[in-house]
Amino acid sequence: MINTVYLSNLLNHSKSELEKNYNINDFEFDDFEFINFFLINKALNEDNYNLAINFPQRDDKRDFYIPVLLSVTSTLFFQNYVDDKTDYVIGEIVQKDGLRFRIIGKTDDGFKIISEDVAKTVKYPTNKSIKKYIVTTAALTARQVKTKFNHYRNLFKLIFGDDYVPSKFTYKAAIIVERKDFLESLKNKKLSEVDLKKAIPFKWVTKKGFDKNESDSIPIEPMIYLLPDYETFKEFVFDKIENLESVVFIGKNKYEPFLTQIKRDLRKGNIPKAIFIGSNGIDNIENLKTWKWTQSETNYFNEIEDSSFNLINTAPSDFINSIQVFEQKIQEIDTEYCFNLKTLFRLKKILYSTVLPNKNFRLVSQLEYLRHIYSKEIYSIVSESFFEINEDPKPHIDILTELANSIIANIPLDKWDSFLKLERADILIVPERFKDTWLYELKSLVKIKVLSFKEFKNLHNRFTTRKNIAFLTIFGFADSPNEILRFIEQTSNDFYFILYPEEIKLVEKLLNKCKNESIEQFGSKHRYSLSHVEYPIIKEDEDISDIISKFYEQDSFENRTYHYEHTENIEYKLTFKNDEIVVLEGSKAVLLLTDNQKRKEKVSNIVSGDKVRVYENTSKERLFEIASENDEQGKLVEIIENSKTWKQCLINYYNNKKSYTYNEEQLLKELLDNGAKIQIVTLKKWLNISDKDFFPSQIINLIAIKRTIDCDILNSKFDEIKRCKKAYRSIMIALGRDLSDEIMDYIISNKKVVGKILQRFNSEQIDKFINESAPLQTVKNIQILENCEHE
Repeated sequence: MINTVYLSNLLNHSKSELEKNYNINDFEFDDFEFINFFLINKALNEDNYNLAINFPQRDDKRDFYIPVLLSVTSTLFFQNYVDDKTDYVIGEIVQKDGLRFRIIGKTDDGFKIISEDVAKTVKYPTNKSIKKYIVTTAALTARQVKTKFNHYRNLFKLIFGDDYVPSKFTYKAAIIVERKDFLESLKNKKLSEVDLKKAIPFKWVTKKGFDKNESDSIPIEPMIYLLPDYETFKEFVFDKIENLESVVFIGKNKYEPFLTQIKRDLRKGNIPKAIFIGSNGIDNIENLKTWKWTQSETNYFNEIEDSSFNLINTAPSDFINSIQVFEQKIQEIDTEYCFNLKTLFRLKKILYSTVLPNKNFRLVSQLEYLRHIYSKEIYSIVSESFFEINEDPKPHIDILTELANSIIANIPLDKWDSFLKLERADILIVPERFKDTWLYELKSLVKIKVLSFKEFKNLHNRFTTRKNIAFLTIFGFADSPNEILRFIEQTSNDFYFILYPEEIKLVEKLLNKCKNESIEQFGSKHRYSLSHVEYPIIKEDEDISDIISKFYEQDSFENRTYHYEHTENIEYKLTFKNDEIVVLEGSKAVLLLTDNQKRKEKVSNIVSGDKVRVYENTSKERLFEIASENDEQGKLVEIIENSKTWKQCLINYYNNKKSYTYNEEQLLKELLDNGAKIQIVTLKKWLNISDKDFFPSQIINLIAIKRTIDCDILNSKFDEIKRCKKAYRSIMIALGRDLSDEIMDYIISNKKVVGKILQRFNSEQIDKFINESAPLQTVKNIQILENCEHE
């Protein structure tokens, strides 16, 4: 993937250009820093464009701190040296050899300066010799000071080979950066006889402005301002810089929230040049050139091996043949009737994601789910097509359904067998909705860690060694196959994809697509204009339109939902041994008790005989009532009381006016005239003191009620009611956030894991939630409901 000749040419060109102006080798850069220094330095010294440098991963920004600081410093040093306007003003403090003097007057050919020591030493430097003194922002002192300017002089001489250094700066810049990370990089960077922190005239500005109590590492007028965000720059620095040269942003969080304002300031010329360095790109900025580093390149410079992709083909003949027969029959019907039933091909997304280690595996319940999906879609799509030509679809539905059942009956164990033959597998990645089931069923394979792809994305940066990672399917994940491959390409592991032939064909095309996108970036116009180094472009076959059409609508391939579209709507009827019946969505989690262990399991994976707790998510209002019953401090009770207060005031107002000529419609009109935004159905709920809606959803409606009824009680308690409304909304939002999962985690951990939502309640309240909402039940029967069975 990496063309080392190209990168070598790029590095040599960067060094060659920089050596024209700088003693570049003294910077002790690595190869990656050299190139970035060159790109940034070139952008700073050319007038006609802004620059964006993008990198693959967030932490890569740390590789840019030193190149940015030194390129900005070098550019400003040169500009301020060439156009040096350092003047020496009576009253200023100057320093030389650790001694400080105050300028108290001028002479015919120079200045009169005096020290603060006992001797009150007076000196008369000439206009020429005064330049050996540095104007300092530090206070005058009688002692020889430890803070000297040796590192500042050494850095300037290192870059330009000159002993003179300016101590006032006409040209300045701002860098928006994360302070802690920046200082850490500065501390770790070593240059010969130079401490960068003591060598560069920069000033930190906090969100509160200039911190007078913070001592400067180098006490002279700042040349560079370091800031936490763009707002701070605009508020405290922008108006103080007469000749601002550039603003550099390091980290996407430093520019993305402020892009609208940054674009406006660039357009108006308020900032002459901007450089954006981060993991996310930028659009719609005038005169912007972009350099995108690829993961392969950053791996190369960091001497990290790229991820490897090993595609293992499993082609069980009976299974593949049954699919081909099914699809051939669809094509025959399409040809005969000029239909387009090929959308049924796309059910293979969920077919291929169904992987079983053995026929006793709990996920065997997914076979029934597959039969339901195929039956439902065949009936729907075929019926609709034949309806258009007024012909009976049943014979064709029956044939296709029988062929689909043959496919499902032939689902093999080959993928699992191939997985077991791998010499080493550290991690198995499975679809998230099946992860807990896989984790439980494979507990005997102690050396293999089972993760969902979401978990892998969150954990991969913590790996300290290269891992062998296996996928048994490319489908069934929240991420598309394209997104999965793009992500894992940015890691450094060995991946094994055990796939069916069509899956392999898709992966091969997508990998070629990723390679070609990188090649396009290597050979982009922006790259060439920034580096003048050409990349030899040789693309590989990536036409995926044919294979994609077998799984996706073309315009839905990049969408976020990749499991079968109807999964979330399929409902299951659970009949318990006590003959109680509940209807639940297949995607809902319940608490399964098996082998004296408790774990979460999807309803679609439950089988007869399972002992489960079904957390029904009792209405949020009921949960609120349960909590309030155990509310010793009375906070929740106060909310309920205040919810009844405004309702009762409204009800009293209506009852006092109600007559043959005054009804709910007239009250609604009054409320609307006073600014309410409601309909009659909402008003009816408000006039019911027991209704589950405790407060109006919008504050304007509460204000309209106050204006309409003008009640002394409501007026006196109005602020308290508003406060309770806000508290109620906060609690209700919390109660609605995956509360059932937290309840189950609490039970599974024997009350040790208390989630963020449950932390709002005490143990007595939580136990009451469990006892009332999740009784232990034994499943007698479970079946998929057809749409006509449950309205």
